[in-house]
Amino acid sequence: MGKICHDGPGSLWFVVLGWAFWRRSLIAGLVVVNVGAALKVVWSFYFAGDTAWSIIPAVTVGALICNGMLMYAFRLWLPRAPAE
Repeated sequence: MGKICHDGPGSLWFVVLGWAFWRRSLIAGLVVVNVGAALKVVWSFYFAGDTAWSIIPAVTVGALICNGMLMYAFRLWLPRAPAE
C-alpha cells in the first residue's frame, strides 16, 4: 500500500499532463509542467530539508527549457493565418 501511495502522485501527474495535451491546450500544459516542478521542490524540502536547495537550479533550468520547447512546438503546430 505504501508503494501505491508513493507512486500515485507521479502517475496522476502524467495523466493530467496527457489530458492537457490531448485537449491541445498550451496554457493547461504549461500549468501542469510548472506545478509539477514546484511540487517537486516542495516534496524535496519536505523530505530532504535544507539539502533540497541543491535541486533548485536544475528544476529552474528544466522548467525554463520545458516552457520554451512547449511554446516553440505550439507555435509550429498551430495553423497560421494566410498572408494577404
